[in-house]
Amino acid sequence: MVNHPGKIALLFLALGCILYFGFEIVSNDIKTKSSPISNKNKETTDVEFSDLKAENELEANQKAELEQYKLELKNSTEESKKIEILKKLSGFWYERKNALLSGNYAVK
Repeated sequence: MVNHPGKIALLFLALGCILYFGFEIVSNDIKTKSSPISNKNKETTDVEFSDLKAENELEANQKAELEQYKLELKNSTEESKKIEILKKLSGFWYERKNALLSGNYAVK
């Protein structure tokens, strides 16, 4: 009946096609996860909250230095100048052992 190797191969091929195309292969976890856009917004909110929290823990001279960097960043028009200031901000937070904010400025 199904003794020929070609028939067995066709049987497994048909079974594979039925299983692959006949059933849903996306898990419910993936379906119910929120869209990447809303995850990005959540991540931004987490970084902003961490930024505010970390700024409140700084000493007065550190706050003044940070505000100076932010003011320079806001007022700079050249892209190369902005990159240098972002590097300084990343280094500022790296020195204070805040990897999240340091990485955030490094990515920018």
